Amino acid sequence: MNQISVKNLREKKFSMILDVRSKDEYDRGHIPGAKLYDMADIEKWSKKLKKDKEYYLVCKSGVRSGFAYVMLEEMGFEKCYNVVGGTDAWIEEGYEIE
Repeated sequence: MNQISVKNLREKKFSMILDVRSKDEYDRGHIPGAKLYDMADIEKWSKKLKKDKEYYLVCKSGVRSGFAYVMLEEMGFEKCYNVVGGTDAWIEEGYEIE
């Protein structure tokens, strides 16, 4: 599994960050620039993504995004990264959320 720390993610400007939490969780706070891609709808939204692009998957702690990573990998996505520790780690580092 490809993984990335929140510190390294923060340095990647203009990256596509997919927040796989529920809308309610996302609305309570998310990494700036992250787009909501609810894990419950992965079969639907994955069809709209380009398989040659880089995607950074994030959730609360890194567990759900890990499952999303595996699913996308099985669908042929090769440039996905699981954000270790998720938004919890982002907040622990003192980074702002939206």
